Amino acid sequence: MPHPTNPNQPHPAEPASLHSQRRGGIEHPRNKSPPPVDGPAAGDAGFDCSGLTKAAYDAAGISLPRTAQAQYAAGPRVPDGQPLLPGDLVFFGTSPTHVTHVGIALAPDTMIDAPDFGQPIRIDPAAGHIIGTTRPAPVS
Repeated sequence: MPHPTNPNQPHPAEPASLHSQRRGGIEHPRNKSPPPVDGPAAGDAGFDCSGLTKAAYDAAGISLPRTAQAQYAAGPRVPDGQPLLPGDLVFFGTSPTHVTHVGIALAPDTMIDAPDFGQPIRIDPAAGHIIGTTRPAPVS
């Protein structure tokens, strides 16, 4: 969790090392051009949504599954009603068993988004048919 008044500082209840890893997951896609995808559409230019989240968290030292559905299932889930924190994964779809998209939260109302292969990574509203959020952390 970020510090209550400074998102670049760790929250008093969060270990600094975890805060640093989660910030790394946000900074990776902001600082790089998208490389080719590693996954079902390898060879296409750019990232799909779950390829972006996987690459970002891999760069931060936190392993995620490849697909949005598997990332949602991996959790850990953020309880309903809690605000999005930088680095949270935001999932979209028609139900928890039909996840179709994922983005990386920057703030409670914005996210880093890879809309589809070949399209630029962009900052979008974190709004719409959100079915849940997770807050990935390293496995201890």
